[in-house]
Amino acid sequence: MAETPLAGHDRYGYSAITRRPATAWPDGTRLAVYLGLNLEHFAFGEGLGAELAPGGPHPDVLNYAWRDYGNRVGAWRLLELFDSLALPCSLIVNAAVYDHCPGLPAAFQWSKPPSST
Repeated sequence: MAETPLAGHDRYGYSAITRRPATAWPDGTRLAVYLGLNLEHFAFGEGLGAELAPGGPHPDVLNYAWRDYGNRVGAWRLLELFDSLALPCSLIVNAAVYDHCPGLPAAFQWSKPPSST
């Protein structure tokens, strides 16, 4: 039986990490980290968004409350944490957040920038 090759792409070729040249980061840094925080708001009971935990019958109070708590409490605590550690954070936001809780993305926009020292 002949093997059928798996579908691929032409964006980049295979490259084993052991055969790549060393990456040169500024100031001899050896690690780069990207923090992206997802903020989202969905209409209650309309079935939008991923089911983060096994929900019950609609309306899915459990999964709606999970996100709602994040916008009201969790994201603000993360903002304080990121500021205290001088960690820059990018937001991944759905448009409904700007209408439902506009102060939240605005708070991250004006968060303390990391020190340049």
